[in-house]
Amino acid sequence: MRKLLLITTFLLFSQNLFGQVVFKESKIHLKSDSIIEGDVYLFDSNPLQISINKESNRNINTIKYIENNDYLLRSIVINSTNKLLIAIVEGDSLSLYKENESKLFYAIKDDNIYNLEGGKVLIENKSKSYYRQSYQYRGILRCLSKDKPELLKKASDLDYSEKDLCIFVIEYNNNKTSFIKKESNQKGRCFSEWEVFFQYLYIKNNLYYQPNPNTTPSFYQFGTRTYIKEGSRSSISTSVEYGKNSWEHYYYYVNIIQLNFNYFVDFYKTNNSDIYLNVRLFDITYVWNNNESSYNIGPRFNVGFGYRYHIKEKLNLFVELNQLLNLEKIPSNFSLGFSYRM
Repeated sequence: MRKLLLITTFLLFSQNLFGQVVFKESKIHLKSDSIIEGDVYLFDSNPLQISINKESNRNINTIKYIENNDYLLRSIVINSTNKLLIAIVEGDSLSLYKENESKLFYAIKDDNIYNLEGGKVLIENKSKSYYRQSYQYRGILRCLSKDKPELLKKASDLDYSEKDLCIFVIEYNNNKTSFIKKESNQKGRCFSEWEVFFQYLYIKNNLYYQPNPNTTPSFYQFGTRTYIKEGSRSSISTSVEYGKNSWEHYYYYVNIIQLNFNYFVDFYKTNNSDIYLNVRLFDITYVWNNNESSYNIGPRFNVGFGYRYHIKEKLNLFVELNQLLNLEKIPSNFSLGFSYRM
């Protein structure tokens, strides 16, 4: 139970660490009036740079805007710092943008930028720190809407969500808009960016029966992995692995079949590598030799860390340190493999 609590806490915490947003098939308009085409990656760990096709880096100070069929990003100066903001609505009178790494919203009217603070805000003082609910965005939108009294009541009751803020700004502009972000009214595509992988595992206590304590079984694993949602840092994998290990005086040929049994969180990403958490959730294990056979089904909750290096755009090399909660068996528990993005 204590292990499960530690795993759950880390998974929840890691979702708020470092992630990425990918904008496929984009055009990057530079201040030099030249255009670069490719997939654009924004990293929370380095918000001042973008990566193009995971190969070249570009400082956002050199960028005017980025566009594709669904998204528009503009480089806007806020408090003397250039930020690449995701456009939600661009209207004749009022525009709405979102900051990727902090999920803050901004309104722009008459070339003035307003921070629409809302949601839970951390308050710190000498004696204690606590969270409070902020409704500052409602007051700002009421001030910006004084020329349209029919919207004042709506601004006072507005929820702090992309969809509701988007609808409000569209109404303020009387539907006179040059851009509306499609996903503001749609859900992101699920189960995206499939990849296949092959790895070699050298791991203690991989099986449900107790193997020979003097040996460490090795396994060959093949499987697929997919991200739960487009732009998400979380992914799941299904895999099949085969290995052999001695138990007393016998050799047991081991097959392990997994369906959605591994969970991954990419909690630190750069343009050429990732660091991730992996959790082995569930196993179906079948063990046999010439005389007998058995199988087991049950949860695992084994935690590990991995490092993935992008050799090419779609080809990756990765190494993992497994079963971190069994510290006495490290460094015996490791794996090495390749993956290819489909």
